[in-house]
Amino acid sequence: MFLLYLEGGYWCFNLASCDQRSADFGARYMSSQGWPDTIAAEGLLSRYDYSEIAYVYYCSSDAHVANQTLTRAPGSIPAEWQFRGRVVINAALKFLRMRGLGANDQRLILSGGSSGARGAMWLYEDIKEEVPNVEVLGIFDSPLWTTQPVFEDEFLGFSPARWYSKNYRPALFHVSLEENVKLFIDTFQRSLSPSIYGKECSNFYAGHERWKCLLGEYRIRFVKAPYLVSASQYDGFALSYSMGGPQLACSPTAAASRYRESFRSTIRKSLATAHGSVFSTACYRHVMTTSNKEYAAASKGCPALSVAVDRFLESPHTKFSYIANCQGFDCGCPGDFYYLYGFFFAAVAAVLAPFFVRLVAKKTPPHPFATTAELRRRRLVAAGSARPRRWWRLPPPEALAPRRPRELLEIHLALNQNQTTTRPLQNR
Repeated sequence: MFLLYLEGGYWCFNLASCDQRSADFGARYMSSQGWPDTIAAEGLLSRYDYSEIAYVYYCSSDAHVANQTLTRAPGSIPAEWQFRGRVVINAALKFLRMRGLGANDQRLILSGGSSGARGAMWLYEDIKEEVPNVEVLGIFDSPLWTTQPVFEDEFLGFSPARWYSKNYRPALFHVSLEENVKLFIDTFQRSLSPSIYGKECSNFYAGHERWKCLLGEYRIRFVKAPYLVSASQYDGFALSYSMGGPQLACSPTAAASRYRESFRSTIRKSLATAHGSVFSTACYRHVMTTSNKEYAAASKGCPALSVAVDRFLESPHTKFSYIANCQGFDCGCPGDFYYLYGFFFAAVAAVLAPFFVRLVAKKTPPHPFATTAELRRRRLVAAGSARPRRWWRLPPPEALAPRRPRELLEIHLALNQNQTTTRPLQNR
């Protein structure tokens, strides 16, 4: 049995986002420089007796499917970005053939996590045709992106995700996952093989709707069995990305809760159309095949992922489903501070925010437009003639709102003079 595993790690979808990706992560996802010679094999990589493993590092940032060059601005170092994900996959298959892949009665597991899973899902039909004498089985870990719009917070009145990106990631303007796919196709379409869209999916979503064939929500129904798809109903990446970070994704507010449940509903509806086997917890997780802890952890309504993979490999053509039905965000999942800290932080912040606002207001110097009574009170406090106002007795915010100044400078032309004079207006 052979394993071809495609590493994940999001992607970039145009020149600006690729430049920003390089600035954020350095050479990790844009080059093979500095990579270690070995990695720790965990989860799916270490559990079985493979004849050979081809673990494809993710240096192409293109979900392993493009074959194109993007030229950067003059004077940039490097002068261009190379996106050769499809070429790397061909090289990995060649490596496995050299190690014995291709004989009858052999099995190839095509797997990946996150962007690697999406790439594996898109290349599944192609690879089946390239090794016709081999049984190809797919294990796709966290491949589902959805058409869920970017989260709009009703209390704040704007999208936290877009605001964060606008202020801190100007080149990587925050777009929905659907817009991600459309921009990616616009940038790389001349190098994308038509086969990655899938024959049946391309026929069903023809013309301007073909982008849906690269979005897991729609594509999964056209992927032919046998395969096992693992998709958390509160996917750790997709949910955090769409909401603007783990703190908001784990926020206890009503708006955030409604968004999470809508996201969960979309994932469940998509999985209901799958022709292969399904493993779906109600946990806030993302990519569990490369971690011993995640791979072997059971949750409410679902066994461990390792149990599902064992069952799938034993009888790949028998469809089965493990889908959690518990109620509530991250319900019935093993305790893990990494996944709970966001919820804890958001809850504490929501409780303490009013106190911090008042403390800051207390230490703020007198506002030039404050009310006369407030300014007089502060002068008395400074002179020791009055007690300081406690934080719980501070005036409401509207009392400190900007008002019309008491003194204005009126500029006028003197009728009998050839110069400009100024004089203060009387208090109104």
